[in-house]
Amino acid sequence: MREDDDRDKGDFRFQVVVRGRDNLDHQDISGTYPVIGPWRETGLILATEAGPRSLCAGSLCNWYSSHTKLERGEPIRTSTAAVRAARIEVATLRDQAAMLGTVGEVVLIGSAQAEGVRPQPPTLEVTGDRLTFVYADPAQLDALAGRSLAQVAAGWTAVYPQ
Repeated sequence: MREDDDRDKGDFRFQVVVRGRDNLDHQDISGTYPVIGPWRETGLILATEAGPRSLCAGSLCNWYSSHTKLERGEPIRTSTAAVRAARIEVATLRDQAAMLGTVGEVVLIGSAQAEGVRPQPPTLEVTGDRLTFVYADPAQLDALAGRSLAQVAAGWTAVYPQ
């Protein structure tokens, strides 16, 4: 499943039909969900009504899948804008996302440093003062409003219909 997404992720939208359960409360999560992007080595990040959730065949993800079927959807195009800075204001990052957002959906991928940030898994992982953005929605930066980030090595990716 993940190999198909890795091979064609910049060319097509994907959705996954899944049978499985939530690893926290063991509720049934079976259904069809749009794929946001890859998660770690073998998982996927899915768009759900409750926000992004990670899916894999193990206990490290939000959701465990006993069966999955990846379905290729409409063709897409992507463009990427790199962000490299020793220090940058979060407001500047949000402005960049807003500009790219005029052509499509936008996500942030990469890393930065900031203290006291709470993780928002699976799309914002935090280890000490190290932030890792994994297909993060620009709205996740709202929790960091008024702050700056250091050692930013990231990129905005815009996805739009072909």
